[in-house]
Amino acid sequence: RISHTIAQDESVPDLCAQADVLISCYSTTILEALRIGLPTIIPALNSVDATVIEFHFSRYRDNGALYIASNHQELTDMISRLDSHPELRDELRKNARSFIGSNFCFDGGSSRRVADLVLELAAKRVSRKLK
Repeated sequence: RISHTIAQDESVPDLCAQADVLISCYSTTILEALRIGLPTIIPALNSVDATVIEFHFSRYRDNGALYIASNHQELTDMISRLDSHPELRDELRKNARSFIGSNFCFDGGSSRRVADLVLELAAKRVSRKLK
């Protein structure tokens, strides 16, 4: 038996700090976990979840940043493997940080970049109308 917590109202950062592995299908929670290098498994246990998760997270899986379980047995096997092989958790941790670091920017400046882009595009549109 593996100790676990089923989260409902707890703070995600607090839970992640206590966890060895995260199992979730909520994209924001998954991204938060990957950002801090928490090994993550996404259960895609029905056809709708599988389609959505494959669309959104296949690149992560393909880069070794997380696992996607397509049935209960795979989920059980992944949990057991990660529980008994800390080196696999370390590999997922390293791959997650690398993938997130290469594909996302968490510097707190995204609102400013979006506003700058909107202003730039608006200025180009005005410039074209004046010609």
